[in-house]
Parts: sequence; C-alpha cells; structure tokens
Amino acid sequence: MRTQIDALTGIRGYAALWVVLFHLQVLDIAKPLQFGEFIHRGYWAVDIFFMLSGFILGYVYEAEFRNKPTWRTYKNYLWLRIGRLYPLHLVTFLGFLALVLVKQAAGMTISTPEQFDLKGAIASLLLVHSWGTVDRLVWNDASWSISAEFFAYLFLFPLYFWLFQRVSLWLMGGLIVLLWAGMYAIALPLQGSIDLTYNFGVLRIIPEFLAGYWLFKIRNYWHPSKILITVFFITACSGMYALSHVSPFYEYLLLPLIFLLLASLAYGNSLINALFANRFSVYLGKISYSLYMTHLLVRVVADQALRYALPHQADSLAIPVLGGVIVVMLVVASLGYHLVEEPARHWVRKKFVTTPSKGR
Repeated sequence: MRTQIDALTGIRGYAALWVVLFHLQVLDIAKPLQFGEFIHRGYWAVDIFFMLSGFILGYVYEAEFRNKPTWRTYKNYLWLRIGRLYPLHLVTFLGFLALVLVKQAAGMTISTPEQFDLKGAIASLLLVHSWGTVDRLVWNDASWSISAEFFAYLFLFPLYFWLFQRVSLWLMGGLIVLLWAGMYAIALPLQGSIDLTYNFGVLRIIPEFLAGYWLFKIRNYWHPSKILITVFFITACSGMYALSHVSPFYEYLLLPLIFLLLASLAYGNSLINALFANRFSVYLGKISYSLYMTHLLVRVVADQALRYALPHQADSLAIPVLGGVIVVMLVVASLGYHLVEEPARHWVRKKFVTTPSKGR
C-alpha cells in the first residue's frame, strides 16, 4: 500500500474550512463581519477536491488496474469508493429528513419546501443530483459534489486510465485545456462563474479530475528543486487570492493555479510539510469529508437556535458565536469520521471486497 502524502491530506481540511466559512456567511450573526472576497469564492474549494481526487485515485489504484485490469478489480475499486462516500451521505440525508419531519410536526415553516421533495430525495439517494436530473440544490446542498465524484468514480477514472495507456502526457495536457475551456464556456453564461452545482455540476469535475490524474503521472517523471516547489506554492496562493478580487470572468485561471498548489503539496519540502503535514492539519484532513457533509446540518440547527437565543444580536458577539459554531461543526465532523466513516469503510471492505485492494 502506498504511503499517504500528508500535505495533500492536510489541504483537504483547510479546503473544507473554506467551504464552512463560505456557507456561514448567510447567518445573521455573521453579517457584521463582512467576509472578504476570498471567502466569497469558497466554492473554489470544491475544485481543489475534484483535482485532488484525480491525483489520489491515480496514486492509489493505478498499479492495481495496470496489473489486474479485470471486472473484479473494477468491482473492488467501486465498492471501496462507495464505502468512502455513501454511508455518511446517507446519514446526513436522514439528518435533514429528521429536521424536516420535526419542523412539520411542530408546525414550523420550511422556507424552501421544494428543496426537500420526493424527486430530489430519489436523485440524492441515487447520487445523480449533479447530472442535470434536478433543477435546484436538494436536501444536503453540499452533496451535489459527491454526486459528481460518484460520476468520476464510475466513468472518468476507468476512461482516463485507458487514455493514459495510449496517448502521451503532452496530448493529455492539451485535452485538459480543451475540456476546461469547454466547461468554462458553458458555465460562464449559465452561472456567471464556474460554480456549476445541480445544473450539470458533473461537467466541472471532468477537466479537474483529469488534471489531477495528469499531475500524478507527471510526478513519476519530473522532480523539481525544493526552491521551485516553493515558487509553485507562493504563486498558487498569491494567484488565487488575487483572482478572488477580480471578476469571475477570469476564473479560467483557476485550474492552473490549483494545479500549481497541489503540485507543490504533492512534491513537498520543509516549508510545505511544516504547514500542511503537521499532526493537526493531517487530522483535520482526515475529518474533512465529514466536516464537508455535516456542516450544513449543524448550520441549520445553529441558525434556528440563534434566532431564539439571540433575537437581538449584538455585533460584538459575532466572532465568539461563530467560533463556537465552528467548534461544534468540528466536533460533529470528528464524531462522523470515527462513528460512521471509518466503521462503514471497514465493513464494506470486509463484506464486499473479494480480493486484497487498496483504499484511501
């Protein structure tokens, strides 16, 4: 089994926190803080996840597919991927269902009842709600992205693996540019940015997942100096910060910037490892999926509680209250990781994986 790249695990945690802050902006208690433009682009964190998935699947599974490209190999791989995604998705879906039923029983108004309809429930449970099957975000808003991940697991990884055995890295690089340009050309007039979600958000993962896989392949052949790795990192971070302060029209620059960021983390050096491969960052990365999937559930409960507890909110309470909400989110994420994610993954591996196979 390959050694975990700790810095890539660590970045997942900070990307998940970026999404959390992006979604906390809507709370009344947060409005006095006037989150800056960088937080307003928190939806970019999903693009980091998508590219990272392409890299990780190549890193973990390519040798197994190359050595044993059989139906059993694909089945084992797919069960492990489902075991990674689905249990926590199901738990959070049931959590939202419980909230809706409790609100209805208490005679409380549901502000967006169309979000929780039967069609959306079926699409969500089948993980196809970013495939153009619904006309809004449904149930757990954040779960649209794992619908896109599921699409990548089913189709993109096998397809890209097949392509990479037959064409050069240069041709794959050109294909990435074309796919990214095509997605951008669709997203900008449709959404005003690259933030496709329910409206064929699956298109968003196609070039980004391929770019991550491409980075995995490049890493096997090219070994830049430690100084150049630092240049990659600084360029990516400063570039993404600057990009957040201009029009979404320029988001076509996002893919190369995320590519440089993940490249610097994948290669690593002492500075990067100190920032992202320390014990706190790695643990935050491990619970990042749980944080991503549960934080909106916590936000809904927190919003309702704050409306009753603080009907006249003081600006001075914004930071401590939001800090408390984030702490609760992290605690819930940790519980989700230890009580749902890990046990479910072990159970799926034991129950459905018929030959030894790698998993992340």
